[in-house]
Amino acid sequence: MFRRLRLQFITIASLAILFILVFTVGIINTVRSFQTEQEISKVLNTLTENNGSFGKTTEIETNQGLEIPSDSFQFFSVTLSGDKVVSQDTSHTSLINDEEAARYALKVCRLTNNLGTIREKNINLSYQVSKVSKDKILVVFLDTTYYYNSSQSLFNLSILLSLFAFIFFVIIVSALSGIVIRPFIRNYEQQRRFITNAGHELKTPLAIISANTELQELMTGENEWTKSTNDQVARLTTLINSFVALSRLEEQPDIVLQDVDFSYITEDAAEDFKG
Repeated sequence: MFRRLRLQFITIASLAILFILVFTVGIINTVRSFQTEQEISKVLNTLTENNGSFGKTTEIETNQGLEIPSDSFQFFSVTLSGDKVVSQDTSHTSLINDEEAARYALKVCRLTNNLGTIREKNINLSYQVSKVSKDKILVVFLDTTYYYNSSQSLFNLSILLSLFAFIFFVIIVSALSGIVIRPFIRNYEQQRRFITNAGHELKTPLAIISANTELQELMTGENEWTKSTNDQVARLTTLINSFVALSRLEEQPDIVLQDVDFSYITEDAAEDFKG
């Protein structure tokens, strides 16, 4: 019984710890992902406002208060008129040539979202599409591979640390579970000892009553009063034995239900109250 109680305690505590870790990891990575998207959007807006360049902007401030030099970003832009390339600037990236830049610009213009990310040549390219005139569209691209790799690294690290933390806490909970349930064990032992002692104490007067009743029956014969006394002694003896058995719950076999004659039990109990 106590082994099962201990396992239940370990299971509940482990599930609670797992929920906390999953919730914490989820919050951390969600916030980080939101910050990443905000920073990318800020850079793309700056590029769009300056027609595909940073203009006079020399630094970009992140959500953490850090300032990143604008020349550390790799980006390019393409201006389209319908399906024709009007102009393009790939001088700020070494990863994409003019032909690829034009192809990517035409590709994202066919998409429904004006802001998003595509993956080409193992590179994450975040883009923003904006209309600069009646028939011209400006598409700016930003290499955001570092941003997404950083977020993925944070996710992997948080999962790994959570796994180690979960194993560590499970070991600690398992080690302390014996101490936690010790008061229950002590209380159970005291109750069992009390019931056993009380059972033995009650059996003594019942044995005396039973012996006196038998003597009375030998002297005067059995009558309804001696029969009632014997019935009550038997009933109390059964009750005491049940209490003693209950105190040894771990040793009891599975309970087997069986049909009983309730009418007979009722009539037998009513016999004791006849005048």
